[in-house]
Amino acid sequence: MKFYKVDWKIFSGHVIHDPVSGDYDHQENRSVVVTCESAEQAKRLVKQAYAGDVIGIKVKRLEG
Repeated sequence: MKFYKVDWKIFSGHVIHDPVSGDYDHQENRSVVVTCESAEQAKRLVKQAYAGDVIGIKVKRLEG
């Protein structure tokens, strides 16, 4: 098994204010570390867990 860090955004039910840029957005950043066999499997796990609300998935393999 390998470790993968998965970053993505989801649509939020409320407006989020970014204090750095001053922007308002309907997306929240999310992140999780999963253990699985491949980056593609890590991506599928997140998509299944959030049932289509996932935007811009990025997967990075962690050493160890």
